[in-house]
Amino acid sequence: MVFDNKGMQVALIKSKYGDWVLPKGHVEKGESLEDAAAREIREELGLDDPLCYIDKIQVVSYSYLGEDGAKHHKEVHYYLFVLKKRCKLEPDKAEGIIAARWFDYDTALKKLHYPADKASLVKSRLLYKPYELYPPRLAVVRRREAGEPYN
Repeated sequence: MVFDNKGMQVALIKSKYGDWVLPKGHVEKGESLEDAAAREIREELGLDDPLCYIDKIQVVSYSYLGEDGAKHHKEVHYYLFVLKKRCKLEPDKAEGIIAARWFDYDTALKKLHYPADKASLVKSRLLYKPYELYPPRLAVVRRREAGEPYN
C-alpha cells in the first residue's frame, strides 16, 4: 500500500489468475516475518529503494481444502512499510505477476480481490494519520506460510 502527499496511492499486483492483490510471499529459512515481507515487496514490485517497517496490520487465519483433498491451514500476516520516494514499479514476471500498478485508495479498494486485503487497506489508511506531517509512500504485503499453495 502506498501513500503520498497528493493522497493515498496503493501498489497492487495482478496475479496470473487476473486478480488484483497485495504483494505476498513466503518466509525463507532464517528470515523474520518482517524481513520476508519487505523482501517480497521489493521482489514482486521491482523496488530498489529501502523500505521502512511501520507496523503489523493484522493476521488472518483460515482453513481450506487443497487440490489434494486435504485440509490446509493458512495464516496471512499483513504489514505496513514506508517508501521514502516515488518509484516506478517493475513486476516480477518470472513469479507469474502480470502487472504492478499504483492506484488511488478508492480504486484499489474496488479492485482488490480478497476481503482480508480490503480490510488491511482500510486499517492501513488509519495508520497513515501519524505520518501526515511528513507524507511518505507506504507499502503493505500479505504473506502465506511456506509450502502453502497460492490460491
